[in-house]
Amino acid sequence: MVVNNIIYALFCPISKVPVYIGLSKNGISRPWEHIVEKSHSTEVNLWVKYLNENLNERPTIVVLDYSDSEDLLKDKEKFWIQKYISEGYTLLNMTHVKSGYFIYTNRYNEEDPLKFVRMYIKEKRKFHKLTQEELSKKAGVGIRFVREVEQGVKTTLRLDKINQLLKLFGGELTVN
Repeated sequence: MVVNNIIYALFCPISKVPVYIGLSKNGISRPWEHIVEKSHSTEVNLWVKYLNENLNERPTIVVLDYSDSEDLLKDKEKFWIQKYISEGYTLLNMTHVKSGYFIYTNRYNEEDPLKFVRMYIKEKRKFHKLTQEELSKKAGVGIRFVREVEQGVKTTLRLDKINQLLKLFGGELTVN
């Protein structure tokens, strides 16, 4: 049986996180257009071009869902986008997210000095069943800051703000 109506994700081959969610009424041929830089999205094309030219990599296509009915595809796509956003991922589907977010983050830099702090905060947040938004409100920091911490957008962050997050979980970061 050939399934043409699919929901797919493009995952970063380096960080293994979802970057874009899409739908196709033509099976795998639609997601493949992204890989060859013929996406309808300029930002997806820029990200794929960066991967190809600078890292000699290509996004990984993952089929997330399918449907016998074209009518359900848009709702399923929205479901998957919301699912990943609620888990703290930033997607190119989101308003105002540009390819530079994925190109210039330290995800490609394995020398992230805050890697374990980021992991600790994200794991504790999930353990306590908090969304990023709930964590930001409890800690008194912006939602954008929480996303940047967890996603590794910046390698330098204000110590006082990091500590606002850590203190909620009984931790603190000091500099000697």
